Amino acid sequence: MITLDRLVNVLGGYGVRLCGRPEARSAWLRSVAMPDAGDRHVTGDLLLAVGSRSIGEAVRAAAAVKATAVLVRPAGSGGRADEEREAAELGERYGVAVLLADPAVSWSQLAGVVYGLVLESRETASGRGPTDLFALADSLADVIGGPVTIEDRHSRVLAYSRSQQAGDPARLETILARRVPDRLRELFQQQGSSPAWRRRTSRCSCPPIPGTD
Repeated sequence: MITLDRLVNVLGGYGVRLCGRPEARSAWLRSVAMPDAGDRHVTGDLLLAVGSRSIGEAVRAAAAVKATAVLVRPAGSGGRADEEREAAELGERYGVAVLLADPAVSWSQLAGVVYGLVLESRETASGRGPTDLFALADSLADVIGGPVTIEDRHSRVLAYSRSQQAGDPARLETILARRVPDRLRELFQQQGSSPAWRRRTSRCSCPPIPGTD
C-alpha cells in the first residue's frame, strides 16, 4: 500500500509524470490490475494499461474498473506537450489520475516497480523503488561518478542508472534499444574486450571506438 504521491515521486525517476488531478496525490493505492478481455470483473486502484492503443482507451478502461489512477505508455507518435494535455483533459473528464510513462521504458520494468511498491511496499534507501538492479546501477554510478548500464551475457540491458545525460551516443543507443548494437558487439569481440570483461572481477577498460564519442 502506498499513496499516489509517493508512487509518482518514485516513478518520476523512470520518466513517468502525472498529468493533472493533483488532488489525487493523497489517494491510497492498495491493488494493481491489468486489462483482461476475458475477465469483466477486473478491479484495482491502479490500472496498468498494457496493450492500450491510445491514452483515451486507457483512461476509459480505468474508469470502467473504478481505478484511481492509470499508467499509460504512449506510442510516442505525438508531441509530449500534446500527450500531457490530452491526458490531463481525459483524466479530469473521467475522474482518473493519468500517469504517462516514457515509451523507452519497458512494461516489465514499470510493472516490477509498481507491484513492488503497491503490493509489497518494498523501497530502497534512496527511494527509487523495489530493491533491484536499477538501485544497484544508481549506487555504482554514485561511486564511479559516471553513468552505468548492467547487461546480461547476451549484451541485453537489464538496468541502467538514472544519470545518463552525460552518456555517449553508443550508451544511449544501447539503452533505447535495450541491447548493445550489433556493430559494437562485433568491435568488442575483435578487440577481445568481451571475454576480458567476463573473466575480470575488477575494472576493465577497452580502447576508444571511433565514431562512438
